[in-house]
Amino acid sequence: MKILFICSAFAPRNVIGAVRPSKMAKYMVRMGHEVTVVSPDVPEGEPRDTLLESPEIQASRRVVVPYAGAYHRLRGAYRKGGAGAASASGGASGLKQFARFAVSLLNDLLWTRRVKAALRGLAGGEPFDAVISSYPNAAPHFAASWARRRGLAKRWVADFRDPMVYEWQNAPQKRANTFLQRRFEARADVVTVVSRDAMEKFPASAGAGKLRWVPNGFDPDDLRGAADAAAGPSPGTAEPGRLVLAYAGGLYGGKRDLSPLFRALRELTDEGAMGDGPVFLYAGPDEAILRGFARAHGLEGSVRAMGVLERRAALGMQQGADAVVVCSHNSRQDRGILTGKVYECLMLGRPLVTLVNGDMPGSELGRMLDDVGAGAVYEEARHDADFPRLKAFLADLARRKALGGGITFHMNEDEKAAYAYDRIAARMAGLAGGDADA
Repeated sequence: MKILFICSAFAPRNVIGAVRPSKMAKYMVRMGHEVTVVSPDVPEGEPRDTLLESPEIQASRRVVVPYAGAYHRLRGAYRKGGAGAASASGGASGLKQFARFAVSLLNDLLWTRRVKAALRGLAGGEPFDAVISSYPNAAPHFAASWARRRGLAKRWVADFRDPMVYEWQNAPQKRANTFLQRRFEARADVVTVVSRDAMEKFPASAGAGKLRWVPNGFDPDDLRGAADAAAGPSPGTAEPGRLVLAYAGGLYGGKRDLSPLFRALRELTDEGAMGDGPVFLYAGPDEAILRGFARAHGLEGSVRAMGVLERRAALGMQQGADAVVVCSHNSRQDRGILTGKVYECLMLGRPLVTLVNGDMPGSELGRMLDDVGAGAVYEEARHDADFPRLKAFLADLARRKALGGGITFHMNEDEKAAYAYDRIAARMAGLAGGDADA
């Protein structure tokens, strides 16, 4: 098939949102499909994710459509105003939320206009068999909808990943996103999301029979790159008797709350089950927030912060640790939150310590990791039952570390293999080709 991807982040951009479309495109090329990708360039000064670069990506046809200069000026002014991750997660004021939304929508409209011009230049010959647009950012959906209506593509797969509408959004943003999401749902041939619980936020697509679950995943080829990055001295090897935990990613203004983990580590240290205490490796932009979590439990000295790392180095850091920490949330307002990083952690094969914030028990993330046998899951909504299990799991890891050597750990490999990107890309290709059973 001839498949067109339109996305706001693609290889080699060093953001988690670039991984899904890049890996799908890679494996579709490997399956023999002809892939064209329309995306912006990598912003100047940003690191590049070398793990996303591959012969298949090089073999795809790339059409780089830069953002408008006005967007860069507005984005710079917005960042200087101090609006950041907190606004994205609902922690900012209503005014900052609206400002962020307005800047994003303006960028979407400006970039869509440029994409349309580029697509007109690609319109010669036969149309694409399918266009796949990747959210976040509404611009790819705007452009894909236009391409489908103009006959430049025979089918449109709107890959939402996550819903556009959340309860923390202010009223104008929620109304606008509700309108846009319903419009995209009505026009797309297939709508895909990454979690089953989030499917309830797409009633129009479900009612029309075109809603599908296509999870995020991991690329086994990335293991080699992670092993290469971990080949040097690990920050925890200077203290081989101490349990080394690692976390990579943002903390969303504190919405990703690691306090239960530090509380468990503090209690175990006081009980003599942690030897000389743990080592906590962190790669990400929120060092101050992380140190606040650790300081509240007297463990700030355990933190080794490394700043923002290129994905290969971040994976290497986690590969060299004894256990990897994952954090997400699950609430009555927002269910089915599955961070893309969890799949990379599964790939590494290290024990996972998973924290799920929020007031809703029985998270999809927890269920998935229990099925895979990936480690310990603590849900805030089940604190009384889960906290003792979290402590027991950490104590067992520390005991095994103290005995010397590495910590061996075995997951359910059959369950885990379902999240490999070769399988996921094959399913998405089936949906793009009109396979009702994909």
